[in-house]
Amino acid sequence: MWSVKWSEQSKQRIFQIADFIALDSPKAAEEWIDLIISKEKLIRDNPKIGRIVPEIGSEDTRELIVGQYRLMYEIDPQELLILTVINCREQRYFKT
Repeated sequence: MWSVKWSEQSKQRIFQIADFIALDSPKAAEEWIDLIISKEKLIRDNPKIGRIVPEIGSEDTRELIVGQYRLMYEIDPQELLILTVINCREQRYFKT
C-alpha cells in the first residue's frame, strides 16, 4: 500500500476553492473539503483508478474527477503525490 502526500500547491488550491464556495455556503465548503479528502483512501487503495491526465499522457500522472474538479496525482514506487486540484473548466498547460 502506498503512502499519500499532499503537495503544498494541492493544499493551497483546496483552501482557495473552499473559500470561494464558502462565499455562498460555508457548510457546502466544509462538505466539499471532506469529499476531496475522502478520495485519498480511494486513490491509496486503487492508485490506477484515475484516468491518465490527457494533457500529460504519462501512465504515472492521473486524475480523479470529483464533481467539477480534477484531483491530479502522481504514482511513484513508494508514494502517491497529490499534485493539485483544479476546476474542470480551467484551461491549464502542463510541462511534459
